[in-house]
Amino acid sequence: MVSEAVGREYTVCALTVYGDLRLLRIA
Repeated sequence: MVSEAVGREYTVCALTVYGDLRLLRIA
């Protein structure tokens, strides 16, 4: 379903941003 795809994309984006913030904080 569309909502499922959107949710998956949102989750991937959230994890990517979270990972970037962690790398920035460490660096």
